Amino acid sequence: HLGFKGQGAKAGSPRAPASFPVMPPRKSAYRQIQGVKYDRDLIEMAEGFAKDGQISDAEAKKLWDSALDGPGVTPTERRTLEYIMKAHKITDKAAGYLKGQLATLDGKDKAESAEAGAKDEEMKDAPADEKPKAEEGDEVKEEKEAADSKAKEEEEDGFQAEEDQRKAKEEEPKRVEEEDSASDSRPKIAASKVQLDLAQATPNLMAAAEGKLLMTLCDGGLQYMLAGVRTSVGVKSGRYMFEARIFETLHPMETNLPRGTRTPGPRHLVRLGFSTVKSSALLDDGADSVYFDNEGNFVHQKKRVRVARRFSKDEVVAVLLNLDAGKPNANTVSLFCDGRRVCEPQPLPESLVGQVLVPSISFKNVTLQVNFGPTPKVPLPFKCRMIQDAAAADLEVLDTPGPASKDGRYEVLFPVGLPDNGLYDWLDQFLEENPKYTELSDRKILDWCRQSQLFRQQGFYKRSSNDKPGMGFGIPALDDLTVQRTISSIAPALKRNLVVMEMKANLVPSERKALVDCFPRNEFKRVAVVAMGEPPASYKKKVQELALADKKRKVEQEKHKKAEELMRHKAQRDRQPKSSWRRGQDEEAKEKADGDDEDGEQDAEMKEGEEAAAPEEEKAVELTEEEKAMWHRKLETPDLAAPALAKAFANFALPEQAEGFDEIRYVWGNADKCGSQLKDWILEQKKTQRVEDLEPSSWFTEKYSAWQAAVQEWKKRQTDSKDGSRRSRQDTPKKSDGAKDDDEKDGEGAEKDEKEGDKAEDKEAGKSMEIDEDDIDVFALEDVNDIGNGKPVYANFAYEDWTLLSLRYELHLLMHAFKHDLDDPDRPTFTESHLAYYFNKYYKKSFSVKFFGMDTFEELAALIKENVAINEKQMVEALLPVDEPLDKFLRLTEEHRRERQRCIDAGDETARLKFSKAAPPPRPPSGGKDHRDSDRGKGSRGPMQRSRPGYGAPPPPAYGGGSRSSRRCSSRSPPPRGGYGEKGSQKRPYAPPPPGYGGQSKQARYGSGPPRGGSGYGGGPPPSSGGSYGGRSYHR
Repeated sequence: HLGFKGQGAKAGSPRAPASFPVMPPRKSAYRQIQGVKYDRDLIEMAEGFAKDGQISDAEAKKLWDSALDGPGVTPTERRTLEYIMKAHKITDKAAGYLKGQLATLDGKDKAESAEAGAKDEEMKDAPADEKPKAEEGDEVKEEKEAADSKAKEEEEDGFQAEEDQRKAKEEEPKRVEEEDSASDSRPKIAASKVQLDLAQATPNLMAAAEGKLLMTLCDGGLQYMLAGVRTSVGVKSGRYMFEARIFETLHPMETNLPRGTRTPGPRHLVRLGFSTVKSSALLDDGADSVYFDNEGNFVHQKKRVRVARRFSKDEVVAVLLNLDAGKPNANTVSLFCDGRRVCEPQPLPESLVGQVLVPSISFKNVTLQVNFGPTPKVPLPFKCRMIQDAAAADLEVLDTPGPASKDGRYEVLFPVGLPDNGLYDWLDQFLEENPKYTELSDRKILDWCRQSQLFRQQGFYKRSSNDKPGMGFGIPALDDLTVQRTISSIAPALKRNLVVMEMKANLVPSERKALVDCFPRNEFKRVAVVAMGEPPASYKKKVQELALADKKRKVEQEKHKKAEELMRHKAQRDRQPKSSWRRGQDEEAKEKADGDDEDGEQDAEMKEGEEAAAPEEEKAVELTEEEKAMWHRKLETPDLAAPALAKAFANFALPEQAEGFDEIRYVWGNADKCGSQLKDWILEQKKTQRVEDLEPSSWFTEKYSAWQAAVQEWKKRQTDSKDGSRRSRQDTPKKSDGAKDDDEKDGEGAEKDEKEGDKAEDKEAGKSMEIDEDDIDVFALEDVNDIGNGKPVYANFAYEDWTLLSLRYELHLLMHAFKHDLDDPDRPTFTESHLAYYFNKYYKKSFSVKFFGMDTFEELAALIKENVAINEKQMVEALLPVDEPLDKFLRLTEEHRRERQRCIDAGDETARLKFSKAAPPPRPPSGGKDHRDSDRGKGSRGPMQRSRPGYGAPPPPAYGGGSRSSRRCSSRSPPPRGGYGEKGSQKRPYAPPPPGYGGQSKQARYGSGPPRGGSGYGGGPPPSSGGSYGGRSYHR
């Protein structure tokens, strides 16, 4: 670009080429349906008309007028009209009209063809001198075509003029405005009664200038929310209007939006319409409202039809409701801009005909000027009365909420109830019976966002809990709960009765008091409403109705799902070919026969499925006796999320007057029954809920450190005991015959010394053979470190024994630490399902019975039955006292090892423990020179030795250990001659290898071994060459 080689000019540089606007792709004038070309405009018009049902005769005339908008009806337009009559529902009158017009068009085409043929015949029969010359043929032809085209255009213009006149006459009753309002001698409604119902408006709406200016808050996330308000009267008959004007448009700032976040639109929105008496203040897509928006759409439910042009700032917009029975345009709604009609009268939906309709206004990021009368700002082409000028008999004055308290203060209610015990059902019934209260809660804010047409990725019915459903809009101001904080700050300024629905906060005294203090006592009567105990019969009846409706809905969903699955299988079967062309004729015939059989079987199965489904459709859905006996229905969404419930339930308490309440109402049971129910509920929750905020105390840390030090000392003594016996055997010099010396005395002396040494060895060996280790009572030993021959009682411990030893004490300490740290007499222990959670909480490592080769914790508890047990309530219990000596666990482990070994010797292979063990870490790469030679024989441990297991040392296992089959690989047998198998190495006596990976560390691993030869969980010294288990050798 512009002389730059290989690179384009940077954006914004002086040499950057000018950017040209990118034109959007042109929309094709045709639409292809099944390979046939049709006129797009006609198709879209017909689809819009068909949404309401059948295409009427008036709409058929509009289709024909659209086809005549050009030089004439083209073949494509003709084909499109014929397609519309076949593909869409159309009334008989409308179809007859289109067929008549097409027939008239065919007659004209035939007449023109006959006239052209007659002229050709005349030219043939004419004398030769009257015929045009050959050289003049082209000019004559052009003149003829021009004359024919001109005649056709004149004829079409005349036909179009006639059609326009006919259409104007047919639509004259609609085009001509209604008659002027007749004089009415009936009493008029008082102007003071026609006002905005601010007590039921959305919290972000503000009124000024005596209710003539409507503004909205545009900060703290409220710029995304609609503001809505209704009048205090509803129209039940007559023809009346109200006006609105966009006074200003607001442009709130949107900061901290993540990249790629879709900003909700439109930014400026106005909705003007009518709603029923029991509808909300917002005009939404519900069935109880109808409205026009500033985009020119007429909306009812989810049907949105473009009927008018847009209206914008400074235009006076009038909405007219005509309920005059027997008059033109009865039961319609019309829109006017600056006194001119901008759309045809739109008929009211059938569901709204005959109901009292309340003028309603919803808007966002604009300031509106509203006018309800008595005189309009801009008169209409005909005289029409406004709402404030209406006859009192044509309007119904609604019940405008006022202060609920007799002393003139507004009430603020704080509902208190147990989670999943019907509090939200009670609140819904209360608000239905008392619409003068406004609920403040997260679930209402979520519904508010839905009515404001905000996009939520997971939909509006998927919620984490009823108390805190979660936002999830991808907009920071909404997701970080800024809207909730903004509403909480402006709620005390709202002059209305409120219900603060906070499930958890209303149950926790400290949080409840903070909420109460937000509302001043001189303006609000602060009332706690407790809904506990047995509910009344009216509540139970309503709950059963809701439960039955939920059950029917689920049955319908399941039935619809099965029908869709059946149709999908049928369509898939129909699409499958019965044979393949690549195979021979014989295979095709065979496959065809098999396919027919399969099709027959599938048809039979499908028929059976349909027959089986038929009785289910006829069967009435009813509640079971158990469901009828329930006080509360189970909602799909819990009232409180599990983590929030686990952290807070122990602090739940009933409200008290000292917290600042003016009144405490018990709507179901009295105070004593509610207190008893709450206490029982908390005790039940303590058995099933985890303690999320529990942390290990210093008492636990001290106890566990002492245990780790003791285990390290025991493993070191075991290693020293085995290494000492090996060294004594290796360091004993061999007896040689000796060279014959000339001095016989010296020879005799040497022989005498040798015999005395042999006698001393035999005497020492005989002494050691006198002690049978298996016959020693481990519980009677005074010192576990010496059984009488210098060996410790745990000398024969293998990996599995150290693992069980650590497990015994750690479960013992965990149970007592839980009781000590929680210090709750109502919860001395926990359930077996929470064991892994608390084990990880205290020891910072995972726990799984699968590591021990078990399927259930009951099996593992049977292995260490002297330490822990599970009672009938599935609670884990410690069987030994907290101050039990540490060597007691060592003695229990040795006793269990001996019993297990006796079973194995008797042929019971099921007694073998099958613990898993992690694979050893990979060997670090050596850089050139082999580090094994350089580190051998040194007293210190080099970095290479710390990063890899020592020779013959077992690998560091994960929690639960490894397999016993790896012990042969970890035996400390002397290396072969030549030193670790390397050629040319120095010959020397075997020395113990350096300590293994996972020996001493700042943080001891589960069952870590002594400094020399230690390992991970339960890693003890490996057996001697040939392998042994429990002290008994086994050789191949």
